[in-house]
Amino acid sequence: MAEFIMGRRHLLGASGGLLAAPSLARAQARDITIQIWGTTWTSSVRTVAQRFEAATGIKVNAVTQATSGEGLVRLQSMRAAPTIDVWFTTASVAERAKTDAQLFLPLPMAAISNAAQIEAGARASHWLGVYFYQLGIVWRTDQVREPIASWQDLWAPRFAQKLGVPTMNSYQARMLLVAATLNGGGIANVEPGFEALKRLKPNVVTWYSSDTTARQALAQGELAVLVAPPAALKRVTDAGVQARMISPPPSPMMYDSMMLVNTPKREAAARFIDFCLSKDMQDVIAQGQGMGPVHPGASTLPEIAATLPKPEDRVSYDDDIINANIGAWNERFSREVAS
Repeated sequence: MAEFIMGRRHLLGASGGLLAAPSLARAQARDITIQIWGTTWTSSVRTVAQRFEAATGIKVNAVTQATSGEGLVRLQSMRAAPTIDVWFTTASVAERAKTDAQLFLPLPMAAISNAAQIEAGARASHWLGVYFYQLGIVWRTDQVREPIASWQDLWAPRFAQKLGVPTMNSYQARMLLVAATLNGGGIANVEPGFEALKRLKPNVVTWYSSDTTARQALAQGELAVLVAPPAALKRVTDAGVQARMISPPPSPMMYDSMMLVNTPKREAAARFIDFCLSKDMQDVIAQGQGMGPVHPGASTLPEIAATLPKPEDRVSYDDDIINANIGAWNERFSREVAS
């Protein structure tokens, strides 16, 4: 791990932010490549990358992915000589991916000083959360006259053919787990969840796997209600659509995260991860994404902050259990619910 460790005098200024890279680091890595979702890149991380280059001289190139699953397959295909240095993924997929010791490296926490500043739930051996979000309910106020107050409302007849709901692989089965929890089950007993999703089918226009497509459908009026994170609210209101969001209990919490790929540019890649976690860059990312910051000193948009669930309403599901079962859950979902 010695090649990761950089003296604090090289990494940090008085405020904890990164200073310009030393000449040796410049010689070793003039650029790095990240793999990231297109909307995340354009909404916020591109700005962070530009500021990182201004501060360090290290250019950040981006390769986009549609989903974390697609991104992992791409990385695995280049395992012998990966060209991606930092991978943005979900915490759930990161927990599964970290078992590939040839492809992914443990994070050099001594070189990522900002990791100690972020909330404990956003830190793990192989990934660090870049923002957090909850799954909630977004609706168009011009199409839904009576405000939504709970998850149970989605099963009401008034929402026939009005809902957009994520598939099993979208948000790692959180909709199944919410449905199970509401009906007396949970992660150890998803049977009530499957039965509830079957009853929900008459109200569902689309079981979606693409956030972008689902947001567009809501903005264009093809949907009246979308089960989604706060970013959906931001995207549709940015498009001029009047919408509201509620995060009723149980409110499943999730993180999008950064992983370090095993490449010769690992030192520069670790510096970029650290830069993303600084307070100022957390402001940029959380506000640009419409998500919650993992740095306690950073802030998101007021309208997004208003959607964040109360602490007592938040629930976290065990990603190891999800990863062990999601294949079978997805097959059953495709056969019994989405067909």
